[in-house]
Amino acid sequence: MSRRIATVLAAGSTLGLGGFAQAQTAASLDLDRAYAAELAADAAQRASAAAADESAGLDIAGKDGATLNIGALVQFRYTANFRDEDAAGVGSSGDFTHGFEIPRAQLRFSGNVINDRIRYYIEGDFGEVNSAENDFQIEDAWIEYDFAGSLEGVTVRAGQFKLPLIYEELVHPEYSQTVDRSVANEVFSQQRSQGIQFAYTSDAWRAMVAVSDGLATGGSGFAGAEADIALTGRFDYKFEGDWDAFNDFSSFQTDEAAYRVGAALHWETWGDTNNAAAGGLASAPLGTLSGTTDGQLIAYTFDAQLEFGGWNFYGAFLGSYVDSDASTAGAAGVGEFNDFGVVAQAGYFVTEQVELFARYDGVFVDDERAGFSGAGAEDNFNFVTFGGTYFFVPESHALKFTTDVVISIDETASLSGAGLGGSSSITGILGQAEEPEIAVRAQLQLVF
Repeated sequence: MSRRIATVLAAGSTLGLGGFAQAQTAASLDLDRAYAAELAADAAQRASAAAADESAGLDIAGKDGATLNIGALVQFRYTANFRDEDAAGVGSSGDFTHGFEIPRAQLRFSGNVINDRIRYYIEGDFGEVNSAENDFQIEDAWIEYDFAGSLEGVTVRAGQFKLPLIYEELVHPEYSQTVDRSVANEVFSQQRSQGIQFAYTSDAWRAMVAVSDGLATGGSGFAGAEADIALTGRFDYKFEGDWDAFNDFSSFQTDEAAYRVGAALHWETWGDTNNAAAGGLASAPLGTLSGTTDGQLIAYTFDAQLEFGGWNFYGAFLGSYVDSDASTAGAAGVGEFNDFGVVAQAGYFVTEQVELFARYDGVFVDDERAGFSGAGAEDNFNFVTFGGTYFFVPESHALKFTTDVVISIDETASLSGAGLGGSSSITGILGQAEEPEIAVRAQLQLVF
């Protein structure tokens, strides 16, 4: 462990656990005030597709109305993966792989300048999800302006952020119901992009439209391998409850009912203005389109979220259409492909501090794709996840312990071998040519 990451962990643990200990040892044991403060902080920090992200950590007031908030997230995880020794193949020669890791160790800086209508957010990560050597990586960096007044509810955001597409990806990782996001989400994830987003939020509905460099192009230069142009739109309708209720996937026992439905559509085209032919465009959710000179991608989703006092449900249908041409005949990733995914998860609080959950997610790859066609090739991938979370402080994500089991019902060698399905640090899946593959995970999380 590097000295830098040790410093971040020590500081995060000291601040978060110190605040927790103080609340527990207060003479009156008046936890209501601590819970209310933490809930307000959670609502401010949670990943809202329409609102600014603000953490709950340390607030600093500057000159001329400027403010700075410093927050952090630390996740410490143990994963044990079980595969058939003769069929593992991908990434290991054995049937048992296990160990500790720090998937995320994030620092977050947010606030406003001059007044609360001019906002900013910067997030960086030392964790293994982005860097095996714990190098600091900038994830989000954006400026947002709230028009207010006669344009109440209208905001514009510019910089690097997640496009308003797959909802599971928009929710911050500390508010995932399971240890981490689904395999389906990782296959279709928009990841981060650079662009401009306009948003409008009312009491009943909200809408977002973004112009960007394309999916998964965060950190790219203007002449890099990215889309010629990319457009993303999302619409959510809320039947009941507050928008803040949908910023996580848990519903505490005292939460009020909240229901919403949403849909999003993304389109991008490439090959005319940027460097796609030099090394392939990596923005398609289902792999690099290596060797292409032009093409287009359409990605879409429909999702719904229901929360009641003590239980919740989230479901999503995911899809993408790719139409790509080649600079040379037979180039990989060339052709027309339709790929689909589905996610369905639910949670229930058996006590005010213990939540049980279960999730099913599936990825259905076009069988015309290279590596997914032919005799014996697998193109359907189904996963089941179940487990539970203990919240050290009721109704707060600040400190919690989560454990779950991920089971692949189908063989996963082709999915992992093609570089799909995301980082094993997120999914726990390594890939093998037989089923099932099982990952057992346990995670301690601190966020402030």
